[in-house]
Amino acid sequence: MNPSRARLILKREFRAFFGSPAAYVFIVIFLFLANFFTFMMNGNFFARSQASLDSFFQWVPLLGLVLIPAVGMSIWAEERRNGTIELLFTMPVKLSECIIGKFLAAWLYVIFALLLTFPLIITVGWLGSPDYGVIFCGYLGSALIFGVYLAVTVMTSAMTRSQVVSFILAVLICLFLMMSGWPPVTNLLVEWAPPWLLDITARISVTPHFTSISRGVIDSRDIIYYLSLAVFAMFVTGIILRSSQTGMLLKSANRVITGGIAIILGLFITIAVNVIADYFPARIDFTAESLYTLSQGTKNVLAKLPGPVTIRLYCTKDQRRMPNQLKNYAEHVEDLLTEYRQAANGKLIVEKLNPAPDSDAADAAAMDGVTGQLLSTGDRVYLGLAVSALDKTVPLPYLSPGKEGLLEYDITRAITQVARDGKPVIGVMSALPVLGGKPSQADIMRGGRMGINPTWLAFRELMNDFKLVKIPLNTSKIRDDLKLLVVMHPAGIDDVTQFAIDQFIMRGGRVLVFLDPRSFYAIARSKQNPAYGKMLSSDLPKLLPAWKVSYSPHVAVADMKLALRGNYRGRMITRPTILELTAENLNKDNVSTSHLENIELVCAGALAYDAKSGLKSTVLMSSTTDSQLVSVFLVTNRTIPLLLRNFKPDKNRYALGINLTGKFASAFPDGAPGKLKGKTGCLKSSEKETSVTIIADSDLLMNNFCVRRAQNLFGGNVYVRKNDNINLLQNLVEHLSGDQDLIRLRCRTVESRPLTVFREIRSKAEQNFKNKIVGLENELRKTQTKINKLNKGKISGGKFILSPEQRRELKEFTLKKQQAGKELKKLRKQFRAEIIALETRIKWINLLGMPVLIILAGLIIAIVKRKRNAVE
Repeated sequence: MNPSRARLILKREFRAFFGSPAAYVFIVIFLFLANFFTFMMNGNFFARSQASLDSFFQWVPLLGLVLIPAVGMSIWAEERRNGTIELLFTMPVKLSECIIGKFLAAWLYVIFALLLTFPLIITVGWLGSPDYGVIFCGYLGSALIFGVYLAVTVMTSAMTRSQVVSFILAVLICLFLMMSGWPPVTNLLVEWAPPWLLDITARISVTPHFTSISRGVIDSRDIIYYLSLAVFAMFVTGIILRSSQTGMLLKSANRVITGGIAIILGLFITIAVNVIADYFPARIDFTAESLYTLSQGTKNVLAKLPGPVTIRLYCTKDQRRMPNQLKNYAEHVEDLLTEYRQAANGKLIVEKLNPAPDSDAADAAAMDGVTGQLLSTGDRVYLGLAVSALDKTVPLPYLSPGKEGLLEYDITRAITQVARDGKPVIGVMSALPVLGGKPSQADIMRGGRMGINPTWLAFRELMNDFKLVKIPLNTSKIRDDLKLLVVMHPAGIDDVTQFAIDQFIMRGGRVLVFLDPRSFYAIARSKQNPAYGKMLSSDLPKLLPAWKVSYSPHVAVADMKLALRGNYRGRMITRPTILELTAENLNKDNVSTSHLENIELVCAGALAYDAKSGLKSTVLMSSTTDSQLVSVFLVTNRTIPLLLRNFKPDKNRYALGINLTGKFASAFPDGAPGKLKGKTGCLKSSEKETSVTIIADSDLLMNNFCVRRAQNLFGGNVYVRKNDNINLLQNLVEHLSGDQDLIRLRCRTVESRPLTVFREIRSKAEQNFKNKIVGLENELRKTQTKINKLNKGKISGGKFILSPEQRRELKEFTLKKQQAGKELKKLRKQFRAEIIALETRIKWINLLGMPVLIILAGLIIAIVKRKRNAVE
């Protein structure tokens, strides 16, 4: 084959595409449908509220299925119909050069149409901070899947003179390639097809490969799959055309047999190439956070392994029973384990077992604590693993596709647990039952639950890596074996216990403190147990002044830019004291917060530090300048309107979490207080440098504020982290306790790229309309109160005993209520008007902008050509 001749054919065919009005019609239709699916269909761009193009790429396989065959259906069918194919064969070019040139010209034309969707990239770049690596991979995957569709269409075009028949055949074949491996397809084969045929049918599906690339990872196996499939289709095209060239397709049985054998041989070679590629995988992770590449923390853990560690992966291999979703995810798990083995330099052994019913592998899975998941069909499938070293085994019973972001962290954590001697001991001191326990007698007397209070999920997660011990809130001595002391909402703490904490720090101990000016947990529990009414706020009145930290348990930080807006009793309200912190409000230079994206705080206090004390201070979290301090008595739903009406930002950024490092001076220079007074051996300063971290909120670790329930694949509820609150706790604990290798893994699990432009518009709209809305709501409330008083004039039987003046007044108040209600609705519509208007503009600019430009370009080119032809 001569590349120069193929290049000449490519140029001629590419120009020919744009010489036809159909080319411009195709591009216009493609761009319009691409934008329509992105912005208008279910799960559209704005509903996701994320700066990504997932809403576009999810439609690419289906969009290509409908439109790409329309591009390639005439490539050879038109040559056959016009009789020019014989003339082409007489030219001094090889058949392979014609096939490659025509295919590449059509592919470049399709890629050109795909690239004209670039306004979508500009849109997400303006609205937020997208991951451009993921977008690049999405476009690459789109080009590859379009290439396969086109190659199939070129093949069907060579089979027939009819473009319609070519189009239909191409759509059917591409539809099979898209849906193969899905349950509806495998169910057709499961009754009679052997397992190897089911496996091949599942593997030829184009969808999993596209999904793998579009998530931001370029895998050599995916690239080889697409290219080999396209080459095979071109190979079959050559056989069909060569048979046509000799005119013996129907006359010579030998030619047919030879062509059939060649096609079968080519199919086997294609399959073999993909099988070999599976043994030599290579990947490039284009995601901004390298989400699908082993982190340095994992590599550090593997490098420090003291001895061999074994990972047993239990995965059902029966294609009849394994759901397609789990099957595809299992391949990702196996790829990740391969990377683990390669990074461990021989210290990690990976065993893959198929726990078929009544097999030894099924018995081994049960012994390792890996349980199968029961499907609706009654079948039980496995996808779990067990990590073991010597006599320790840590199981991961089920690897859920919905928790893929935590996969590497879970595996590395399990390796860490079996490789180390015991768990570090962490002390937990709190006025709240964060570690669970029996309900108090007051709870029982007032109808409380008789069972055990469950451990908060945030602390349950800590138990996987640490041994948590409860430290009483009235202790006089902190254990020396603690790696860290966590002080969680120490409401009512006395001087003796503060002295114990002080001396623990003087001995070099590290402390993590969660204070709270208004505990929502205590408020909720106080309805059943009045004792919690004394635990609404927490403070360390002796220790904080000694650390030169200013904090008041009577004020909270309100921030309109970070305020949570949600539904309350059927209407949307803004809660300025519930803050949704983003990466901009977190310290990117601190290891504990550098990779966090979203923290939710509930009525957080403000912290300030006097830099003259000699300790090194680091602000971990802060508010925006659109904030002010408010009384904790203004944080209820009833008083929010008053808070909004009087809100005046003071342009300060308030610290919500700080870290102090250095040698601390004792808060008790005169010796031990209270019952310990006169005790000898009290330390006046810390023996070595240590660290204290203070977070001005404790509700952030409540279950309701850090996790949400989600239904897994097999029914039932699992808890999914809805923000980085638990990650923050774990990062701080691991950092302060000295173990930092797992921090980067956990930090990568929550990825949020919000549409920041809409957030800023919403904040400005809040400022513009809040006073009007609150005023109308107050007027409406007063009017309703007056109507209620007048209605108390009813007697039994529903009759009124109101005077005519009272009736007129009642009528006036009723009309006033209706008018206020209408005005309130109008203002609430205006509140969203700017956002709705922006969304509408973006939709129509993307829907019509580029298609209109293409139409104008086509018309201009047509006019220029007509004038040129007229002159000639």
